[in-house]
Amino acid sequence: MTDEVLSYVLMLAVIGLASYVQAVIGFGIALIVISVVASLDLMPIGDAAVIITMIAMANTSTSLLKNRSAVRWREAGVSLVFSLPAIALGLYMLNVLSGEHLAVLRIVLGVTILASALMLLKPPRTGAMISGLPSFAVFGVLSGILSGMFSTGGPPVVFQFYRQPLSLPVIRDSLLALFLVGSTARTVMVAATDGIETRLLILTAISLPLVVVFSMLGRKYPPRVSELRLRQMVFALLALTSVSLMVP
Repeated sequence: MTDEVLSYVLMLAVIGLASYVQAVIGFGIALIVISVVASLDLMPIGDAAVIITMIAMANTSTSLLKNRSAVRWREAGVSLVFSLPAIALGLYMLNVLSGEHLAVLRIVLGVTILASALMLLKPPRTGAMISGLPSFAVFGVLSGILSGMFSTGGPPVVFQFYRQPLSLPVIRDSLLALFLVGSTARTVMVAATDGIETRLLILTAISLPLVVVFSMLGRKYPPRVSELRLRQMVFALLALTSVSLMVP
């Protein structure tokens, strides 16, 4: 088995594990995959982000089809409008740093993973009133930049929407709509500028059944630890990988 094939096999294993974790605690696939792949140098960060984005596009589209849409378009729309140009900016930053500034890119990714893990470790406290639209714009920009760079734009908008006094179906569908449009936009931007290599399309096609199977296993056979303990374990993994990325 060549080193390249071994890297692909390990990445598929990480995707399966991350899908299981996400099914249990509600987040994890993008952060776990990009952090482990980058820390182990299984493939370039940009390539891993492409695969994560296409998986997210497939996941969110099927989820929205299964559930009636209860999208809060006023707030989600503001986040979306500001996130789209930010995705393009994030892609530009990724392309610039992927060349001669790879060490800087790894540090930025490490900081992003650690900050996102801290944001998701404990659900935010729900406010008494809906936040103002400017705050949705700010979180939309932050989400867009992280989506463009690493396909990890979820934590900022997840944090923002879970702070709102909204029902869980409204929050869920609003986030799904944001993720679907964002992942589709990023995929189109990448395809239009750099193109998407056939090997990445093949890896994505292999990954999708793994995501389905391991997600189902996570729902039917959760681990014998509490959700809080599993969240803490995931945080520890993300913290370790983020430190490995930030330290030369």
